[in-house]
Amino acid sequence: MNTTLNRIAAVLAFIIGAMAVFAGGQVLLGRDPGYYVIDWLPLYNYTIGILAVFVAAALIWTNSRLAMPVALAIFGAHAAVMIILLAAYRDV
Repeated sequence: MNTTLNRIAAVLAFIIGAMAVFAGGQVLLGRDPGYYVIDWLPLYNYTIGILAVFVAAALIWTNSRLAMPVALAIFGAHAAVMIILLAAYRDV
């Protein structure tokens, strides 16, 4: 059962990371999404997406002891960015 849950978590990490890579990559390549984009946010999305796809998903899939610290680091980065967006960019 634990292996099944790890595999589901790894697939979800891969999918969400791939979406971040795609969205961030499109903006970094110059495609206009049709709405205002904060300058540093696409680079953050792309970087964290790569980390999620190639590191976190692989560690979760293999049930590595480093899976939880990496997942918590990614979650912490997302939480910090969310707080920054809510505090500094509330009026944008």
